[in-house]
Amino acid sequence: MATTTVKALAEELKRSSADLLVQLKAAGIEKESESDKITDKDKTALLGYLQKAHGSADAGARKKITLTKRETSEIRQADSAGRTRTVQVEVRKSGFWSSAMSLQNQKKLPRKKRSRRLLRKSQSCRMRN
Repeated sequence: MATTTVKALAEELKRSSADLLVQLKAAGIEKESESDKITDKDKTALLGYLQKAHGSADAGARKKITLTKRETSEIRQADSAGRTRTVQVEVRKSGFWSSAMSLQNQKKLPRKKRSRRLLRKSQSCRMRN
């Protein structure tokens, strides 16, 4: 079983040792100083407490993940009178992944794309001749 100290875990999490000790006490894990050892069981208990506290305790039960990236920019445009107006533009890029998709299905996707490209190339060559 891997054990680390409170100080090492705080550095790994990029938090202060005092904040981590407060969170550990709130989770019911009795640690008094930075030099106390933390086991994997303690880490799991802390993670469970934090997930319940932040409302994402069922994060492991999710079956799909949707990522949305937003880019906001401003465009300045002059009208016919010569005045400039600022227009805010938001571009959204999103992706969807499902855990139901098996590794075999993921491996087959690029082959289908490659075969479609080859089919298009062969058809375009036939049309030229």
